[in-house]
Amino acid sequence: MGAVVTCAAATLKVPRAQVLEGAGVTLLGASSLKAALDIDWSDPAAQADALARLLAQISGSSSERSATPDASSRLKRGTP
Repeated sequence: MGAVVTCAAATLKVPRAQVLEGAGVTLLGASSLKAALDIDWSDPAAQADALARLLAQISGSSSERSATPDASSRLKRGTP
């Protein structure tokens, strides 16, 4: 995913963070997904919550992309 974000940022001439935010997947921008989720990994309930947060972010981004074909122009403007 990191290479895709980097490529999109370079193509659109915007920062990587802007691509991640525009795609709605900010958790994937961290150097470590585990650190970005920032939970007690020994707690099964916290693990389930973290997985739900990640899946919600990814699911939301894919449904938004299909509903909004002009995502690249919004990214360039910095609007979600």
